[in-house]
Amino acid sequence: MPPKKPSKQEVLREIEDAILKEETAIPIYASHIKAAMFWSGLPEAKQEKIKAGLEILLKDSRGHVYLLREVKKIYNKQNRRKPAK
Repeated sequence: MPPKKPSKQEVLREIEDAILKEETAIPIYASHIKAAMFWSGLPEAKQEKIKAGLEILLKDSRGHVYLLREVKKIYNKQNRRKPAK
């Protein structure tokens, strides 16, 4: 038996959940890692390399949020109920 097709509300809820995770998870992880590096004892050069990598992740995460919002707009446009004639 094929899987059940998700409802519009379920799809939108999944998109919103993905947006929330992108907006919160990566910044929290980056913040914790940056704070932990203070105590790490790693050489400054390694710390800077890690911080640069975290900045790339943060930038990518912002891009993901933008794309997810665009997906949500497109999905909403394609799934609007057409008025009855």
